[in-house]
Amino acid sequence: MGLLTPVFKNKGSNKNATNYRGITIMPILLKLIESVAKAKVQPKILKEQNRLQRGFTVNSAPMNCSFFIEEFIRECRDAGKIIYIALLDAKSAFDVVTHESILRKLYIAGVEGLLWKLIHSLHMDSSSVVKFNGLISEPFSICQGVKQGGILSADLYKLYINNLLTDIEHSGLGAKIGSICCAAPTCADDVALMSDNPEELQVLINMAYNYSRRERYKLQPVKSVILPVYPNRRKTARTFLSMEYR
Repeated sequence: MGLLTPVFKNKGSNKNATNYRGITIMPILLKLIESVAKAKVQPKILKEQNRLQRGFTVNSAPMNCSFFIEEFIRECRDAGKIIYIALLDAKSAFDVVTHESILRKLYIAGVEGLLWKLIHSLHMDSSSVVKFNGLISEPFSICQGVKQGGILSADLYKLYINNLLTDIEHSGLGAKIGSICCAAPTCADDVALMSDNPEELQVLINMAYNYSRRERYKLQPVKSVILPVYPNRRKTARTFLSMEYR
């Protein structure tokens, strides 16, 4: 059983529940179990992890994502091309992970036997209570999501989103530096899609949208935006455009 504490995001009204992020504190024994499981699971996940994913990765950093974007902008500026960058925002990404899907992806990645059964038990038999203003709620079952603050959570989410990045890379569409694909630099649940061709970018957006429907999470059109970057530096700063799915 976890102890979930709502933490205000410092934006919007503090009377709106959607402006809070739930951070789950787990029992010490469970953290020890997850630490042991992570040592065995992480190498298998890193073996499968797409190279465009830079979040929560050893010997890497989110700054690597900005490096992809910066280099592609420099290359397109030299060629006098306009760049289109779509910044996708997934709604409550960690909270809506489907347990059945992530367990299937773990098995495909080579996590099986007793280790797979352990992770299955940690998710299928979990519950939580909410602590707020000194009060604690009645316990309730956790039927989806990975715990924000959990030791395994970041690795599991990277595996959950991994197939999308692989599909984009294999499509051959979007941004390239030379022959190297950099169409979707990603940090955990933050995905940026890049192309110098608006039609190709729309195809990538459609791929991301279809993947979200298949895996049962939502992209937020209001918070997801497209940023055009022009060869003329004075025109780079533009108002974000609303993104529509077609």
